[in-house]
Amino acid sequence: MKKAFLFIVVILLSSVIFSLELEVGHLEFLRSEFKIEEETAIGYWIYSNLQPDGSYKYVDAVGEGVTCVDDVARVAIFYLRQLEANPEDSFANNRAKEALSFLFKFQRTDGDFYNFVFENGTINKNGPTSRAGANWWAARAFWALSLGANVYSDIDPEFSGELAKKSKKVFNVLKSQIENNLLKGYTDMSSVMLLGACELYKSIPEKEVLETINTLAEGIFLSLDTPHGELLGLSDEGKEEFNWHGWGSRQIEALVEAYKATAKTIYLERAEKSAEKVFPLILSAGPLYSIAKSIRRFPQIAYAAEVFINSAARLYEVTGKEIYAYYTLFLGSWFNGLNILRSPMIGPNGQGYDGLEITHRNLNSGAESTISALLGLQAVKTLPEKYQKLFDEKMVLLTPAIFLEAEKLNLGLSEADIENTNIASGGALVRCKGVTALKGNLLLPEVLYRVFAVIPDHYSKEVSVSIRYGKEKVKHDLNMDYYGLYNLGLIMGTAKEERFSFGLNPSNGTVAIDTLAFIPGVIGIYFDNLDQTVIINNSNETFQGISSGNCSILPGKAIKTGETFQDKLPCQSLEIRKENGYFLLELSPLYNNNGVVDSNHRREGNFDNIEGITGASYPFEELKKAVDNGLLTLESIPFLFSDNGMDNLRTKKQCINIGFKATDLWILGSSDHGDYTGELIVKYKDGQQESFMLGLSDWCGTPRYGEKSLQLAFRYDSAGNTERISCKLYLQHFKLKGDEIETILLPDIITMHIFGITLK
Repeated sequence: MKKAFLFIVVILLSSVIFSLELEVGHLEFLRSEFKIEEETAIGYWIYSNLQPDGSYKYVDAVGEGVTCVDDVARVAIFYLRQLEANPEDSFANNRAKEALSFLFKFQRTDGDFYNFVFENGTINKNGPTSRAGANWWAARAFWALSLGANVYSDIDPEFSGELAKKSKKVFNVLKSQIENNLLKGYTDMSSVMLLGACELYKSIPEKEVLETINTLAEGIFLSLDTPHGELLGLSDEGKEEFNWHGWGSRQIEALVEAYKATAKTIYLERAEKSAEKVFPLILSAGPLYSIAKSIRRFPQIAYAAEVFINSAARLYEVTGKEIYAYYTLFLGSWFNGLNILRSPMIGPNGQGYDGLEITHRNLNSGAESTISALLGLQAVKTLPEKYQKLFDEKMVLLTPAIFLEAEKLNLGLSEADIENTNIASGGALVRCKGVTALKGNLLLPEVLYRVFAVIPDHYSKEVSVSIRYGKEKVKHDLNMDYYGLYNLGLIMGTAKEERFSFGLNPSNGTVAIDTLAFIPGVIGIYFDNLDQTVIINNSNETFQGISSGNCSILPGKAIKTGETFQDKLPCQSLEIRKENGYFLLELSPLYNNNGVVDSNHRREGNFDNIEGITGASYPFEELKKAVDNGLLTLESIPFLFSDNGMDNLRTKKQCINIGFKATDLWILGSSDHGDYTGELIVKYKDGQQESFMLGLSDWCGTPRYGEKSLQLAFRYDSAGNTERISCKLYLQHFKLKGDEIETILLPDIITMHIFGITLK
C-alpha cells in the first residue's frame, strides 16, 4: 500500500465572505492508495490512533478491513458539496472524483455494494459489516452517486451520466428491500436512501423515483407517531420495543429534502415538529448515543452531532427562520467546546476526535469522526456572516439538561431496592415495590424544565407519581403501556439548590426507575466576551418577552443559573505527619472516590464509573502488601493511606495550604479511562510559582510518563468479580526550588486520581 501525496490543505467556501476555513489536513493524512483486488484506488484509513509523541498511526478494523465504502462515500459527499458551492474548485473536483471512483470498485454487477477491503487487497465479501444485501454502505454509496450525478450535470455531463446509471442500479436493489414503507423496516437507513432518491430525482425525474421518495417519507413520518415521537421528536427504530440512536438519525434532513422534491408541506411540517422537540434535547444534553429502555448519554460522537447540524441547516435553508440558524450554529459549536467538558472535538489539523465521555475525550481520530466533523462544520459555514462570526466566540450553555440516576438518590424507608443490571444507564436502577420516595438536592436554572422518568421495566398497569422541587409540587397518574421515557410534567427552576423528591406508588406489581431527566424548555447561550445571551424559547409560555417558538438576543447573562463559575476554589489546610524527614499530607478531607476495597466489600467500590454507584476497584488484599502502620511505601517513599471508605481524590483544581520549605514532591496516583496530564502549580510565599505537568497513566495500562509503579495481580469488576487484569498505582517525583511553599494547586482533570502526596 502506497501513501498518497500528503500536504496541508485549507478549503475556502466562496459563497460567503467571513472566515471560511475548513482544515482537511488530517483527512489528507488518512488518504492513501489501497490495493483492491487486482487494481488500486484512493481511499481513507478507517482508524488512526494518537501516539505519545502527538502523531497518529493508521489502525485497521480487525476482521473487517482497512478502508470502506461507508467512509469514502461520506468523503465524496463532503467534496461534492464543496464543488456544488464552487464549480471552479479543482481540488474538490479531484477529491470527489477519486472518492466516487473508489466506490465503483465495490459495486457488484447487480448494483449492490460490498463495504470493506483487507490490507492484502481482498474485498471482504462475507463479514456482517461488509457483505452485500442493501445495507448501510449501499445506501450511503447511493446517496454519494446520486449527488455526484446532479453536481456533475453541468461540470462533466459524461461522468454525470455514468454516475446516474450506477446510482439507478443500486436504487433498484434498495427499492426491492423496502418493507412497511421503510428500507428493511428502519428509518435511519431509509433517511439515507431518501436523501439519495431526492438527488437522483434531479437527474432522473421518473415516476418510480418520485413514488419511492413519497413511500420513504411517509414511512419516516409514521415512525414519529409514537409516545417518544410526541414527547421528544424521536423516530422509532425498534421492531418490537422503542429504540432510537443519535448516530445516523437523518430523518429531519431527509424529510426536508422530500419536501423540496415533492412540494408536500406535510413533510416540512413534520420535520419542524420533530425539530421543535429533539433540537433542545440534543443542544442541552449533547448528541446522545441512544434511547431505548434507558438513556445512553455516552459516548457522544461526531457522527451523531453532524446529522443534527445538517438537519438544522436544511431547515434554515428552506424556511429562513432565524431559530434554525441559531440551532445550526449552536449544534455545530459542540465541536468547538460547547459540550459537557467545554473542550474542542476537532483538532488543529482537522482531526475529528473519536468520542466524548462524561470524564474525557477519546483523541483517536478515524475517518468517520473526521469526515463527520467536517460535514458538520461545512453546514455551519453556509450560514450568513452574522451567525458565523459568533462561532469562535466563547459560549456558555446556561440551561443544561440534568440527569439524576435513581440509585444515587436517597431511598430512605421506601419500599424499594437497588438492582445492578446492564439495562440501566449507570449500571443500576431502583426497583419500586410499593410507596417510594427518592430524595436529594437539585439546582435548576430559572427556566421551565420538562421532567421525564426513564422506566426500563414494569409489572404494574398504573402508577401514581409526584414531584416536589422547592415549593412546587406536580402529581400524575401514569398508564404503563411501554418501556422508556414518561412525561412527568413541568417545573420551574429557581437558580437555587432545592430539596427534591420523586414519589412513586404502583397500583400493583413493581416499577423500575433508572433515570430522571430534566430537559429545558428555554435554551440560553451566553456569549462571554459580548456579554449577551441568545434565548431560544421552546416552552409553551412567553419568556422575557419572547413568545413560544421564537428566539432573541438579550443583554447580559439573561438567565439566572445559580452557578458561580469561579476559577479558584478556597485553599484547605490539612494535617501533616512527619516520618523520617518526610512530610506526609493527610488528604482524607479531600477524598471523593472509593477506589480500594477488600473481598468483603468488593461490590461497594467504584474507581472508574463516575455515572454509576458501582465500578471496578483496586483489591486491598494486594495493596496491603505495601502498607504498614497506615503507610503505603513505593520506591522507599511513604504515603498516608486509608482503606476505610473514601481513599483517593479525583482532581478538580483542589488547593492545599502548605506553609513549609521543601525540595522534593512525590505524588501517588493513577488515571481511569486513559492516560492523562494536567497542570500542577506550586506557589511560594515570595509570590513566585512553579508549574509542572503531572502525568498519570491508566490504572490498567503501562507507565507513559516515566512513573515508577506498584503492580497488582488483579482487580474487582463492578459486580465484585475478580478480573485477572493487572492494575497499578504510579509514583511521580518533582524537584522543587526549596523555598517556603504557600499552596499547591492540583490539576482540573476529573479522570486523574491522587491517593497520596509527600514532600521533603
